[in-house]
Formats: sequence, structure tokens, C-alpha cells
Amino acid sequence: MSADSASEGQRLDAATRGVTPTPGSDRWLAATVDQLGDPVIVLAPDGSVAWANRATCELLQMETVELFGHDGMELVHPDDRNLARSQIGVAARFPGRAAPSNFRLRTSDGSWLPFEMNLVPLDGAGLEGHLGVIGRLTSPRVAMSTALTALARSAPIGETMRLLCDAVSEAGLPKPSAIVYDDDQGNRQVTQTSLPLALTGFLDAEADGSDPWSLALARSPEPVTVERLDLLPPGIADTARSLGLQACAVLAVSDPAGRSSAMITCWVAGNPGRAQPLAHYLAGEPREVLALALERRDAERRLRQAALHDPLTGLPNRGHFFQLLEAALLDTPPTELVAVLVVDLAGFKELNDAWGHVAGDRTLIEVARRLRAAAQDADVVARLSGDEFAVVLTGLYDAEEVQDLADPLLDHLDEPIDLGPVTIRPKARLGSATCEANAATPEMLVRAADAALRDARRVDTRWHVRRLQEG
Repeated sequence: MSADSASEGQRLDAATRGVTPTPGSDRWLAATVDQLGDPVIVLAPDGSVAWANRATCELLQMETVELFGHDGMELVHPDDRNLARSQIGVAARFPGRAAPSNFRLRTSDGSWLPFEMNLVPLDGAGLEGHLGVIGRLTSPRVAMSTALTALARSAPIGETMRLLCDAVSEAGLPKPSAIVYDDDQGNRQVTQTSLPLALTGFLDAEADGSDPWSLALARSPEPVTVERLDLLPPGIADTARSLGLQACAVLAVSDPAGRSSAMITCWVAGNPGRAQPLAHYLAGEPREVLALALERRDAERRLRQAALHDPLTGLPNRGHFFQLLEAALLDTPPTELVAVLVVDLAGFKELNDAWGHVAGDRTLIEVARRLRAAAQDADVVARLSGDEFAVVLTGLYDAEEVQDLADPLLDHLDEPIDLGPVTIRPKARLGSATCEANAATPEMLVRAADAALRDARRVDTRWHVRRLQEG
């Protein structure tokens, strides 16, 4: 151990800790470097450690006194030492010419952490012969790259969020992190690393908006930091305190439509001042990746909507209707009945011919709206084709229940529709088929309902009902 490097380390350490630095002074600069989330090491001319910032000590799990005067090369993995010596030589002789290099550094427990290192001569800073070593953990870069790769190959939103959360958690000093988001079905989800739900933003917000996630939503897309637990609601503060956490940084990012937000939360143990550089980090690549993930999710939602729904009315289309009907048949208990109602509009072709397709489209949109309004939450309403609609009713115990519904439903559909230049009164007809859940396939049930509708047309009645028996 070099006595000169040890004393130099003590001098630098005193310049950064336990004092209030003056902005613009060397002490102020050293104190600023000490707060960085990435490791910074100063090597003396003899290669020993003259100074290290807090991030270095925490990542390597060593006290400052263990590092000062320590041979810097002994911290480097044996397989990486030749490269390290070469890069140090290049940096010393040709300032600014040494390319970033990947080294592994030893921690106190004997494990090795991968870093990308930049070497900077400090002669101009008054430290003749000293070399600054600025590092960045490379595993987060790998993790972030993995998250971007998942995004590029259209991985499920949950997988992308899990990988992004891992990357954020590993960046700089390892930290407990969480991401709260809506999945592709619109359900709220959370992925986290070593955090209880109370510290993720997944639970209901405080009524007074004092929780960090409400603050982040108000500040979006800029991140927020909370560096004093006494500023948080007591329940959140007590939970954080019990885990040794002192501060947090939160970033909220809205989806392209502005309907919902995803939030990244990172908590900090030890020095609360680390929350501020963490917030700056979240505002960079994590925010970009999160925004891309939300954009991808919304694009996939639009594609799925287009594939499964009628573009004019927004109702499920014929293909999706059969999927929903099959699910209804499977979910209905054997003691209950399922009914399919097929509805069309008499004279719809004449309406189109007389007033044009715009009037016809407005009529279909209004009929779809009325069908949705009359249906129960569990019912399915779809547009099969042209002026033909279908409704699935579940939870029935008697086929006569459909007959009781038919006239009120048709009365509602037949109410006048104001199309601007003309007011029309639709004439809806209905065919229905009812069966026990295990008595028919979706195709059989719809064919029976279509046959019932043809019966209604043939005898010129408003509705006709068929009942399918098992077997």
C-alpha cells in the first residue's frame, strides 16, 4: 500500500464527505461526482486506488478504507488484466485515444461484476499522473438490449415489461423497481423486483394525491423524486422504512391516445440523494423503451379490433361472434339455456336505393346502438352481414323468456330514426333459436335462428322462435 496514495485518498475523501461544498469549487465538483450512480475511481501514478465514489464502494461492497491504497489491478479479473494495463498505457500516453473497454471487477464476496470502463487522465485537474476510471455496469445494457429485442419481435407486453423492469433494476446500483401498466386486454398489471405492492403504484392512489404516483402522473412525462419519507403518506413511508428504503424516483408515461399511463418506480436505500440521478436515468432510455412498448401494444389492439369487429358499428363481426357464442355455450351451466336472436330490417335495400348509403350506414349505426342499449352486460351483440344482427342471451331457464323479450325489443328498434332530410321508421324482424348448452354447436344454433327468421319473413310476422332439443 502506498502511503502517498493513501494520504491522497484521505484528502479527496475529506473534500467530498462531511462538508458543505461551495458551488464551483473543487470540493463541490468532487461532492457531485460522489453522488453519481455509476462508479468512479481515481488511480494514483503507482496504480493504487487514490479515491473512489460511493457507487464504487456500494457496488464492490467495500468500505472506502479498504479501497484507498489498494492495488487497482488486483480488483480486475486475472483474464482482463493485460487489456487493462494496455488501456491504461494508451490513456496515459495518448489522452482521449483509449476506447471504452470491458473489465470485470471483484466484489468483497469474491464475485465479479462486468463494467464498461472509460479511462481519463487527470493531469489538467491538478492531479499529476492520476487516472480517472469511469465505469458503467454492462449487464443493464445487456438487459435493456434484451428488452428492445423482445419489443422488436412483438413479444407479449408482459414479457417486454418484465425485461425492462430487470434492466432498470440492474442499472447503476441494484435497486428494487416496479412497472405498472395496462396489458393488451386493458387489465392493470404490475411487474416488480423485490417490492411489496404498496410501493409499486399498483394500489389505489391516495385521495389527496400525496403519493409519488399521483405526483408523477401530474408531472408526466417528467419524472419525480421523493427524498424524504416524511413527505409520503404514513402507510407508504412505514413500508419503505421497514425495508431500509429512503427515497424513490417515479416516471409516468402516457399511451399514444392519452387514455392510460404506465409507471416505473425505483426505490433507493442509503443516501436519498441518489434518487435525483436515478430520475435523470429514467427520463432517458427507460422512458423511450416504455413509450415504444405502449405504442406497440396500442397498435396491436387496433389490429385486433379491426380483425374482430365491424368497422361501421364497432360490434363483433361474424367470425368473432361465433367465437363468443362458442364460449357462451361452454360457460353456461347444463341447467340453463342459451338463445341466439337474429335480427334484420325489412325494406333496408329500398332505403339505401332511395336515400343513399350514408343514410343506410346511419341507420345501421343507430340499430346497433339500440341493440347494445337493450342487451345485458353478459349478452353478445354482433353484426353478421349487411342489415343482419345477432344477439346471444344466456342465463335463461325457459324458452318463453325469449318470447317475452321479442316484442319490447322490436318496439325499441322500430322507433323513428331522424336521418336529417328524412325520418324513417325501421321495421325489424327477429328469428330466435334456443337450446340447452350441450345440445347444439354454434353453427347449429345460428342455422336454426336463421331458419326462424325466414319463417317470420314467409308468414310476414315480427318474430318466430325455434327450440333445439338435445340429440
